[in-house]
Amino acid sequence: MLGASSRAANHDDLEAPVLACTDANIGYGDSVIVRDLTLSVGAGEVLAVLGPNGAGKTTFLNGVVGLAQVTAGQVRLHGADITGVSPEQAAARGIAYVPQGRWLFAYATGSMNVWSGGYPRKDRGEVDADTRRFFAESDAARPLARRRGGVMSGGQQQLVAIGRGLTARPSLLLLDEPSLGLAPIAIGSVFTKIAEVAAGLARTGGAVVLVEQNVTAALNIAHRVCVLSGGAIIHEAAAADVSRAQLAALYLL
Repeated sequence: MLGASSRAANHDDLEAPVLACTDANIGYGDSVIVRDLTLSVGAGEVLAVLGPNGAGKTTFLNGVVGLAQVTAGQVRLHGADITGVSPEQAAARGIAYVPQGRWLFAYATGSMNVWSGGYPRKDRGEVDADTRRFFAESDAARPLARRRGGVMSGGQQQLVAIGRGLTARPSLLLLDEPSLGLAPIAIGSVFTKIAEVAAGLARTGGAVVLVEQNVTAALNIAHRVCVLSGGAIIHEAAAADVSRAQLAALYLL
């Protein structure tokens, strides 16, 4: 795991959830996609956000980091109001977003892609060290340090995208559909890494929000599950208490 986030020692309220949304409406322009969203993610938690396509899952993540508009309600990070922050401000506050589709620089090496995640930081020497450490500590990632992003497999790209997020030393990691388009063997490798990352963030009071369609993979690492449908939460429970059959029924509502 990369070095502990320097932000962990400067949380506005150590008793507050890492992320809390209250009655949040989120959308784009005049279109509201997510309505009256209220949820929280505590320190050390992995929250899996599940639901059918078009449920508003990505819009929720985009609202947290300023890529979608929060037109009502509030979003708080460690107790501080971050409603309406820009993506740059969200990154500076300690939120790392690994988007759907990975979005690596195709002609840059894995090392350069991971290093680019440290752009909000001023300690460039430590960014270099974190980049080297990411590849040194992972057998799966090590061969990717000098490989260009455009010639990596989907699973390799996802590992590098996660590394890029970690280089920001976040206290909150947002992952959007990390299994999308991956072969089954690659999904296993990626989720093993996510579980390792989540454990590292837990040690410093951080948290993970995981948007995912692969229900089995999500339930294997999540502490809690939130199901979205039609832009609203229709179910929330401990992951251990949720069955695939129950989720299938919820998806069909």
